[in-house]
Amino acid sequence: MNEREWLSMEEALRSLRQEEADAETYAAVRDRTLARIHAASGRRWAWVLAAAAGVILVFGAAWLMPRATPPANVVVAPVPAAAPAPPVPAAQPKPVIARGSRPKQARQPEPMKIQFLTDDPDIVIVWLVGEEGDLE
Repeated sequence: MNEREWLSMEEALRSLRQEEADAETYAAVRDRTLARIHAASGRRWAWVLAAAAGVILVFGAAWLMPRATPPANVVVAPVPAAAPAPPVPAAQPKPVIARGSRPKQARQPEPMKIQFLTDDPDIVIVWLVGEEGDLE
């Protein structure tokens, strides 16, 4: 849309703003609006009634479903007492023999590291202390 078309539309809209609508136009618009509101209201009630009917059907079906009956009295014959079982000797654990295993070598502990920071960020003093406490 170019500028000339835009200006002509703007003038047309300004002229419409100055015109007054008569009472018949307002009444017609009001009647159409109220008719649409009442029509939508009727549809809304139809949905509410349909949902309520569905809920009633579900609860009615659940109410009419057969329920489980309690079991009849069952008589259980007593079990004759059996003679106590002889004591079972405790099992002796078998000794575990390691075959072909190598003795574990002790790991060398890492040396302790002490770090000194100075006022100059480019200079850092690192002190490594060995296992026996000697200096490296």
